[in-house]
Amino acid sequence: MYTVSYMKRDYLLLSISGAMVFICAFLIYLPTLYHDTVWDDLYVINNYVLIHTDTPYDFLLNAGMYYRPLVNLSMSVDHSIWAANPLGYHLSNCLIHSTNALLLFVALLYFLRGAHWASMDGDMPRPLPSAGNIVNKAIPLLPLLASLLFASHPINTEAVAWISGRTDLLATTFFLLALLSFMAYERDRQTKALAISAIFFFFSLLSKENGIAFIIVAFIYALTTKMNRRDILISIGVLSTVILLYFLLRKGTGLKDVLLRPGSKGAFLSSKISPGGLIHTFVYGCAFYFEKLLLPIKLTVMPKIPTSPVYIIVFLLPILYGVTLLLRGLKAELFYLLWIGATLMPSLTIMFSQVANPLGERYLYLPSVGFASLVGIASSKLLGNKVFITTAIILLLTSSYLTHDRLKVWKNDLALWQDTVAKTPDSVVAHTNYAIALLQEKDLRAAEDELNIAMKHPSRSLEQTSIIQNTLATLYLKRNDYAGAEALLNSSIEADPNNLSALNNLGYLYMLLSNIKTDDRGSLLTKAITLFERALSVSPALTHTSLNLGLCYLELDKLDQAEAAFSTVIEVDPGGALSAKAVKFLLLTRMRKGEQPKRQ
Repeated sequence: MYTVSYMKRDYLLLSISGAMVFICAFLIYLPTLYHDTVWDDLYVINNYVLIHTDTPYDFLLNAGMYYRPLVNLSMSVDHSIWAANPLGYHLSNCLIHSTNALLLFVALLYFLRGAHWASMDGDMPRPLPSAGNIVNKAIPLLPLLASLLFASHPINTEAVAWISGRTDLLATTFFLLALLSFMAYERDRQTKALAISAIFFFFSLLSKENGIAFIIVAFIYALTTKMNRRDILISIGVLSTVILLYFLLRKGTGLKDVLLRPGSKGAFLSSKISPGGLIHTFVYGCAFYFEKLLLPIKLTVMPKIPTSPVYIIVFLLPILYGVTLLLRGLKAELFYLLWIGATLMPSLTIMFSQVANPLGERYLYLPSVGFASLVGIASSKLLGNKVFITTAIILLLTSSYLTHDRLKVWKNDLALWQDTVAKTPDSVVAHTNYAIALLQEKDLRAAEDELNIAMKHPSRSLEQTSIIQNTLATLYLKRNDYAGAEALLNSSIEADPNNLSALNNLGYLYMLLSNIKTDDRGSLLTKAITLFERALSVSPALTHTSLNLGLCYLELDKLDQAEAAFSTVIEVDPGGALSAKAVKFLLLTRMRKGEQPKRQ
């Protein structure tokens, strides 16, 4: 029996091991604290802000295709602290990722030391203690090394280094908490544990749609631990109720989008998928994901579905491995292999959609939890202790190096899209975004070349055409070609009436022209106001647009409207650069109204 001193020492070792996992995960992604916002980060940050403080719970009821209110809430908290400073958002992502690595460590420790797994012939990995021992004299190497593999796996760089990738991070946090609670329920059959598991499952769904895979993972866990049929039915009933509540909050969105005619406006599914193409896409898409888990090299933001017949073999390998595990009764490994498939399933539907790139490395964040666990358990049983530890250290060092190297690409837009264009030269989005980054660097000629390449792409959509034309118009504005810019912006808005950037840019162009064509000053400013208000009716958090709107009203001596517009900028972006400008113009507006300037 363990003495009290032994128990204290062993709990201390477990605590040190958990702290090591958390700290290592944080240190790996420490460079991201110095990264800029990339891709659509700024849009996401502004779009997630809770503007209407008088109704702070509206974000729970405003459903759409992407219904992720807890991400909304987390971004809003960050915004209240950091405004638009990317450091705070990257810090939050790092902390959430580190928490996930720690939760995996705890879940693996709990999972591998459970009494049910001990009863499975030959299923306990060699480095672990015997069943029922909550503490042990040895550091829990397998959970430690597996959680460190998850923390350092290069496939997770997109989810962690990209501020917008927080959806996957938060969904995984609550997914793991739900699993830990469900494990406790399976062991003790206490109703409160199941209730807590259901709550965390609900939170996972409110973070991202792929949290729905938890009901499958819980069912597989219940079967492999030989939970009795009654308790399984109760569990599935409770978790199904959570899903029903989730879709009620969504007001049917998501399901409606899937049921719309493929290819139609607002539909989730693409019309380009034929029955044969569906099978081909599924097989090759799955193979791509399995390959990236095993060999995370040549990573890119815009991956394409592979075409080489070799990927058929890659697709069959995990299936054959699963059959082997089943025949040999290796249930622990089988559970985590099925975890990978189950958690990947929701993301596989994206391959048949028209709303996003068919593949994305961030979709592997939650599946990589299962992959790291599977690698740890399988290798510990196949290799001797010394070989296992040596191999694990080499693997962790390699993963950390690859992740560190990949993080350089996520430093800013220019680095990200230069890398993406080099690896996926046929991507319209990559060329367009690279051009935007080049414009920010004032390399107009290179930017125009990239836009011309994108414009010639035969499969570009109307939305992509609108973005290209809007970007070209920005380039023309920098060259003072106002007529060319106006024509392009009108074409851009015609292609996509909801292109908010084009609406704002055309309004800004009319502001510029009002200073040149003084005879038409009033009508040009009125046109600008109409465009700005149209954009703000779609997204009230556009601070640049609100500031421009206030300036137009100020020029026309519509002081009440100007005051409201400047106040909106200050409210949405307190402490920001635009807010500082808005404060000055607000004071000027009030002076014109004959009011005493008020301290902000």
